[in-house]
Amino acid sequence: MDGFELIRQLRKTPVLKDKLIIASSASVYEEDKKKSLAVGSDAFLPKPIQTETLLEQLQHHLNLTWVYGNPVTETAEQNDSSEPMVYPPLETLKQLYELSLMGDVKTLKKPVAALAASEAPLKPFVTKMQAFLNKYQVNELIQWLEGEMTDDA
Repeated sequence: MDGFELIRQLRKTPVLKDKLIIASSASVYEEDKKKSLAVGSDAFLPKPIQTETLLEQLQHHLNLTWVYGNPVTETAEQNDSSEPMVYPPLETLKQLYELSLMGDVKTLKKPVAALAASEAPLKPFVTKMQAFLNKYQVNELIQWLEGEMTDDA
């Protein structure tokens, strides 16, 4: 079964017949695009898929309105806790920052766990680090650590 036949079968299935189908192919031939649309796809995207184009198609076909903004995270709320934020030494912050740049959450969790086990005053710091890591928010973690190292310098 090829992609064209798959689309035909989906359109024949009562529970799936009205679902959005966006076909995609590495083939850039106009006849492939026309055939995809003719057999029942709602749109066609050539590969490699461009995120912006995909989002535009989803917006159009699903009648979506994209809302852009800065998400509010639990970690931002944790800053308001009654416990003061105590930071590890600058050298430790730099090491955590370097590990963050590598993007390996699993590797980064080990020194954070060691900090949690070693010093109770670091609990708010460790909690915030763990919140970033548990949500795989590595870019946000990097920005936060950059800010903390700048503030401490």
